Amino acid sequence: MKVLRDSYDRHFTYLRLSLTEKCNFKCTYCLPNGYQSNSCASDLDLHEIKNLLLAFKKLGFTKLRLTGGEPTLRKDIIEIVELAKNLGFATIALTTNGFRLLNLLEPLQRAGLMMLWLKLRTSTETETKSRSQKLYQKAKMSESKDDCFTFHSETSCNLNI
Repeated sequence: MKVLRDSYDRHFTYLRLSLTEKCNFKCTYCLPNGYQSNSCASDLDLHEIKNLLLAFKKLGFTKLRLTGGEPTLRKDIIEIVELAKNLGFATIALTTNGFRLLNLLEPLQRAGLMMLWLKLRTSTETETKSRSQKLYQKAKMSESKDDCFTFHSETSCNLNI
């Protein structure tokens, strides 16, 4: 099998795939003016994602993190996770702002999601705590029910002064 190596002969196994540039928040961290499309190109469709994942699997990639923008804005996010699982990725992770997660967490886990990176960045600490409390409890309960699921959370506040 051909593997992807850098100039120091390190073998790459971890793929971060940005599924969309769209986001539903205006966090100062990455989109202070909100999402504004500067491109007429659309997101990759499921077939294109499958071709990419197959190519990276052939190069020895075993770990996948789905990112964005906000990847849960894609209507086919569950199918994408399921596809990655069926292609044999050993680890499938998702980075999200958590806005749609209350309804999507269990279907994503059933589809094969193993790790969740929840990024909560808001303008105030109070807002961050308020938005994150239910999500945190649900994700921690999922982690305690399933030994194969890992939950990570990162909270921070970005203040405009």
